[in-house]
Amino acid sequence: MFIEKGRSNVGQQQLLVSSSKKLNLIKLNHFKTRASALLKAGNYTAAYETYTMCIDMVLESSSSSVKRNKDETLILDSLYCNRSLTYEKAGKHTLALEDALKCSEKNFKAKW
Repeated sequence: MFIEKGRSNVGQQQLLVSSSKKLNLIKLNHFKTRASALLKAGNYTAAYETYTMCIDMVLESSSSSVKRNKDETLILDSLYCNRSLTYEKAGKHTLALEDALKCSEKNFKAKW
């Protein structure tokens, strides 16, 4: 690996991690926007599948840390609430309730 003069290997690793997190956030925002559009279009199955993929992305990215940071918590708040709404619209009331309870368990500020 090429190391610039005066730049440590640790600094480069931090830059790579930071770039990776930014890329994941861009991907997450893309899929979250897509899920929202699917929900508005009435394609509930595709919407809740996309919200599930987004939730998995956030959980995987934060799995290495014991405690989630505030941004991850806010993102999960939005995703669980939206997926709960999507499940309800699709007639999957048990799954909608499970997501709603996850929000209250984690002290999310649900917006419904």
